[in-house]
Amino acid sequence: MPRPFAPKGVRLRPIEVSFADGRKETRQVALGLRLRVVGRDIETSAIVEPGRDTMLLGSLDLEELGFNIDMEHGTLVPYPGTEAGQCAVLE
Repeated sequence: MPRPFAPKGVRLRPIEVSFADGRKETRQVALGLRLRVVGRDIETSAIVEPGRDTMLLGSLDLEELGFNIDMEHGTLVPYPGTEAGQCAVLE
């Protein structure tokens, strides 16, 4: 998550992250964020990444919200019987 997207008053704590190349660095993790996609809400956490200007949602959060990930077509597919949507809001 880019730092400017972190809501004011959000709880932050340090965490050590490991990269694919073996590096380890300290980042901040934002706790207790509410993520809403098409009226579906979950509470989650996010690592604050310096220099990043876009957000990256993980597959576990998307699945908890009721979306399958179609890797072949690069799309989100709602579980059968759920409403489709394309908008996400972080509050």
